[in-house]
Amino acid sequence: MSEFLGLANDDCIERLRKKAKTDDGRAQIERILATLSVQEERVLRMRIGLPVAGGLKSVAEKYSVPMERIREIENRARLCLNRR
Repeated sequence: MSEFLGLANDDCIERLRKKAKTDDGRAQIERILATLSVQEERVLRMRIGLPVAGGLKSVAEKYSVPMERIREIENRARLCLNRR
């Protein structure tokens, strides 16, 4: 998943959304999401669209945290993905 290294969060999320549209891509994402913390996994699932895509604002509202906190979680998760 080093393909996400250096990408901005929105670019990373968009690539993951595209990848999730194929069965193989979705299976790969599921395996990787299973290695993240519960918080990182939930946020990325919503942002990627597994099962339904949510924007930064809607994810932040769902978890009652500022949008900046969601960005921080995405950054941490992206770093984890880059190490794999």
